[in-house]
Amino acid sequence: MGFGSVLIHNPVTNAKITGLKNSNSKVIEVTASEDDMYPHLEIKLVGEGTTKISFQYAGKTLTQKITVRKYKNPCKLLKIGKTNYAKCFNKSGHYNHNKRTKNVTGKITIKPKKGWKLKKIEVFNIFDGVKKVKNNSKVTLSIKGTGTGLYAYFKNAKTGVVQRLELGYGRGGFKTGENIYD
Repeated sequence: MGFGSVLIHNPVTNAKITGLKNSNSKVIEVTASEDDMYPHLEIKLVGEGTTKISFQYAGKTLTQKITVRKYKNPCKLLKIGKTNYAKCFNKSGHYNHNKRTKNVTGKITIKPKKGWKLKKIEVFNIFDGVKKVKNNSKVTLSIKGTGTGLYAYFKNAKTGVVQRLELGYGRGGFKTGENIYD
């Protein structure tokens, strides 16, 4: 299904993750790892449902509730200029649109599928940060730097789940149009 992690920022010298518990192994598999700059939990998604993980770190018990649901594309139309990217999100909520030589500029039009509501649209860039944009307004996804792109947030009217779509854009090490499954 997928992978994820829970990072411990500002680690404490010589502290270790201990007493790791997972209330539902049919939802995730979780292991502690300290082979990195930050101590963290590596999570493998197994199935739909809810679980609670808990562990001790630096004398404190930490808990996290995790809900896993099957991904569904909430987008009927995601158009910038003349290009409709909606089908790019059929398998994943993250689509990389990399190694471009020109900016993507045009009017952005987003229409959700039935049962979903568009909550907000943001354009992000490592130089300019995150900026909200309005539907049916002009946007530019710049090739300046890496990590530029677009976030569109949708809310499911029935379940209340918020789904974020990310149209990644930059000159990173990904293949043009490579889908990332996350």
